[in-house]
Amino acid sequence: MVARNKGTPEGFPSPPAMVRGRRSRPAPHAPPDGHDPEILRAEAAIARTREAVALSVAALQREISRTFDWREWIRQRPILAVALAFGVGALLGCGGRTFHGRRG
Repeated sequence: MVARNKGTPEGFPSPPAMVRGRRSRPAPHAPPDGHDPEILRAEAAIARTREAVALSVAALQREISRTFDWREWIRQRPILAVALAFGVGALLGCGGRTFHGRRG
């Protein structure tokens, strides 16, 4: 059986830093000024990714607004728009009458 510290489940060893009572230190290869080249590269990659995502979201918003804009839809499909308008007008113009004659 493993000796337990408070807060660690049975069967799991305690983290070494907590057992020894030491704080974690920076890696020995890191410069003392805190500007680790690996961290700087990671931050630059995150900034590039964030910018790419922002551009993608903006493009998606433009495409969605263009897709659901009825004026753009009519500009792209004028014949279909006229046919639909004619069909809706014919249905509304019937006023409840059938196409076979008067309702009675």
